[in-house]
Amino acid sequence: MSKKQRVVYATLFFLVMTGIFMISQQKNSYRLKELNQAETLQITVALLDYRNVPSDEGGTLYQNLLQQTSVIARQFNALLFEDEQNYIDTTIELTDIREQARQLDGFSDITSLQLSKEQVQRDETYYKALKESGKTLPLESLTFGRLIISLLTILGVAWFPLISVVNARLIVDEKEHESLLKGQPRSLTQRLVRNFIKKSLILGGLLVLTIGYLAILQSISGSGFGDLSLIEVVYQNKFVITTVVKKICYYILFGYLVFMLSFLISSVLNNITKNSYVTVIIECMTYAFIWLFPTQLKLATVLSPSLIIEGTSYVSINQGVMYILGSIVVLIVIFFIQLKLSRGGRRND
Repeated sequence: MSKKQRVVYATLFFLVMTGIFMISQQKNSYRLKELNQAETLQITVALLDYRNVPSDEGGTLYQNLLQQTSVIARQFNALLFEDEQNYIDTTIELTDIREQARQLDGFSDITSLQLSKEQVQRDETYYKALKESGKTLPLESLTFGRLIISLLTILGVAWFPLISVVNARLIVDEKEHESLLKGQPRSLTQRLVRNFIKKSLILGGLLVLTIGYLAILQSISGSGFGDLSLIEVVYQNKFVITTVVKKICYYILFGYLVFMLSFLISSVLNNITKNSYVTVIIECMTYAFIWLFPTQLKLATVLSPSLIIEGTSYVSINQGVMYILGSIVVLIVIFFIQLKLSRGGRRND
């Protein structure tokens, strides 16, 4: 990479991080108001089928939707007056009503106009824990810990495709390794291990640089760093409460494991296809299928840290770690079998 390219990438990096930070400085109450208005619209659309029904008549689902409308309106007032405790109470009430709606006849007709089951369960777990702990909901800009989580959540969705592109030329590059040109050949395994360590250090450095730069911006803005023990939600066969720091650690752990998995997948595919472009296409198509068929490819959702940690895939964090570690072991075995076969083929030639 030339010096000019490094300058361009560095400039782009700092511009993107600055943009993300500026966006995060919007009041959290503003985001919640937008969410509240979107939910109001969904309920309004769901009620269109009942537009000629008097409010004191109609089935149980209709009455449930009217209850939701009332509570959402009170929720908006709580946001308008920045009444944090009232917002927590109304949200808990709303999750209970939404849980009841799922049991009523006709709910299947309005499923697309209601929050998903996992979103309702996540909200219920989070807001009930907030109330029980006596903590309030920050309506100002995101705290530093939640800013990092938001960034990692976005990155977690795109992580596997990005890493696939980075690792696409592994075998091709190692066959043109400088040690071969200098007459000091190392084994392919040794060169790949060195490559893996080098890339791991680079990724770790970028993570530290990102957090450090955002910390500097946070200090300059005077927003403070907030409480890193604030409540967060993760999925462990059910939604459970954790802290901001632990959730950040989950993202870093999964990100590193997915990087290891991608490194091995690319190595194995490079050996088969002998083409970096085909390798990337296969990996990205596989990842796309996860989003198209999440139920059928539930185990493959481990390729997206965000799906696991946020509970969208219904694979728990512990299960996800075990699946990835198991896949890593299998791929290592396949890789060494490939090496043995290739050496055997050369001897036979």
